[in-house]
Amino acid sequence: MSLPPQKPSIPLAAVNKTRTNDEEHCNVKSGNGVNGHGAHNGNGHSTMLSGNGHSTMANGNGHSSIGNGKNHAITDGPVVPVEDVLLAMPEALPSTRNIMITSEEGRLVSLDEGLELVLEGAEISKENRRVAKTNFLDAFEDDMEELGKILEKYSKLVQKFPLQPQVCYDLVAAWEEHCLDLMTTDELARYGRSIASYDICRTDNPEVAIQEAKRKFQGLLKLRREQEWKEKSKQLKGDMSAELARAVGERKERLSADVAKDELKAMSKGKIQRKKKQS
Repeated sequence: MSLPPQKPSIPLAAVNKTRTNDEEHCNVKSGNGVNGHGAHNGNGHSTMLSGNGHSTMANGNGHSSIGNGKNHAITDGPVVPVEDVLLAMPEALPSTRNIMITSEEGRLVSLDEGLELVLEGAEISKENRRVAKTNFLDAFEDDMEELGKILEKYSKLVQKFPLQPQVCYDLVAAWEEHCLDLMTTDELARYGRSIASYDICRTDNPEVAIQEAKRKFQGLLKLRREQEWKEKSKQLKGDMSAELARAVGERKERLSADVAKDELKAMSKGKIQRKKKQS
């Protein structure tokens, strides 16, 4: 895996800046050296020359010099416009500051800063953290959004394998395809964090990770079915209770109706027969 192309350095040059009246001129010159000393008078003029490690600097009221005491001739070269130097530089790599992620502390940070924060928890030297950062950015150069997702959801994995971005990607792909993407929202809320922090970090072999992810999901699927059966049993029990209550209610109504009929059997009908009074 190759590192990102580096920007070429601008050659050392001698800059002679002279102010005359109201005009200011700036020339870029190159040469093979300068004399080991230099001095200028105090009219606001200053000269800076470089070559073979020697330099001469002077301010408006005095002078200072750095050199090896040897005299060398100054050779003037062609003037190089600053605009041409800038245009000759390669384009910068895609900026990581435009992609924002949420850190473990809950702060919104740039992807660049987020990667640095995650790598601070890795068990590698401080110098190698810089190497690891460059390596991750180079590996995910064409998919920085994927890197941002991994840093947000699987920071422990990056800390476990800080120098192996391909391993991190392969393990995430294995666990998402065979387990995490198949889980429900409730299952992710309950088990997702432990999987992302511990289960996924147990091996660096993607093939082994696939088998572990499958076993994990089968265990979750068993729990899911048991929970579904409990829910169905609860619903069925509720339905049965409702049906029993309805049946009992109907029976009571029938009994009440029968009792009412029996009660009516004892009821006498007809008009009252008046007895004649005896005189």
